[in-house]
This record gives sequence, structure tokens and C-alpha cells, in this order.
Amino acid sequence: IVLRLLQGYWPAPLRSMLAARYRHRLADETEIWDDLYPRWAEDKATATETAELQATERRLRRLPATPEKAMPTRLGNVMRAAEGRPYDWYGLDSVSCWPRLWLLLPDPAKEEVNVARADLETAVTWWTWAALTAVWIILTPWALLVAAVACLFSYLAMIGSAVRFGELVNAVYDVHRGLLYDALGYARPGSRESERDAGIALTQALLRGPA
Repeated sequence: IVLRLLQGYWPAPLRSMLAARYRHRLADETEIWDDLYPRWAEDKATATETAELQATERRLRRLPATPEKAMPTRLGNVMRAAEGRPYDWYGLDSVSCWPRLWLLLPDPAKEEVNVARADLETAVTWWTWAALTAVWIILTPWALLVAAVACLFSYLAMIGSAVRFGELVNAVYDVHRGLLYDALGYARPGSRESERDAGIALTQALLRGPA
């Protein structure tokens, strides 16, 4: 519950209003990328432009691909971006596909994901205890300062853990998504160009049954 609240799953009007700044940020970062990438692809970018392009790509990876998916918090956008990338790239919806894919993963992959998830949950626990420290304000005003500092550092740790967890989940799809097709009796996509359509069809089959 705490993790969902920190991600920004609040009443729709409030969530939409506070997510506006991240929608603007997505538009600004996309515009920068659109300007820089063609120069880099044509080998015309300077070292400064290349560094800026790489920094822009890192920031974009922490934002959802489309404005309507933006969340009102930084943590929420990191998590939403990671959840949406398998569908954006491969047509595989994480909600439907992840439980099945998890059953097929080799143990080393599961262990890495479990460690990253545990780190995220630990950071959430530390943030919760830090926030609860504020109740001691009835005895000393310093409790509020201590709580604020502790919440800030634990929140930053939470974001770092969320980034690592999201990257590992995306890596699982990058490397092991073929196992899902094999186990469900579907042919693997024949080409990169057709893969997203094949993934969407597989997702629909999992949601509604085979056509």
C-alpha cells in the first residue's frame, strides 16, 4: 500500500493535475532527443552533444513513453516506465505476461530479480519508519527535521532500487521472452519488424483466450 501511494496512485483528478509537470518534462526531453539523435546517427554530433544525448536517453528511460501514462511522482514514473517498456518494444503486457514468464525463468535470473525487489521493499520500509518518526514532534520539534531528512534519503534509495528492479525486469524480457512463446505453443516472431504485432496477439490470447 505504501509503495502504491508513493508511486502516485491517488484520486484521478489530483493524480492528473500533479502529473502535468512530468508530461511537460517528457515533451521537453523528447524534443531534445529528436534534435540530437539525427546528428549522432550521421556521425556529426560533437562530444558535448553526444554526452547530452546519452544523458537525455537516461532521463527518458525513467519516464513513460506516452504522456497519458505519466505519474505524479518520480518513483511512480520510474516504475510505470519499466512496466510499459515490454509492451512498447515487444507488444507484451507486463500484467498478463509477467506471472507466466516468471515460472519459466532460470534460477539465476529469478534470484537477481528477487534481490532487487527485496532492496526496493527494504527502502519502502525505511521510508515508512522515517515518516512515523514525525509523531515524536509532540515531544520535540526536532523530530520533524529528522523525519524529513530520513524520508528524503530513504526515498532516494527507493528510486535507485526501483531503477535497478525495472532494468532487471526489462532485461528478462530482452533475453527470455522467447520462452513465453515456446511454453504457450506459439511460434516465435519471425522478424524484429513483426515482433510487436506477435506480442500483442499473444497478450490478447492470454487476456481473452485463443481466437
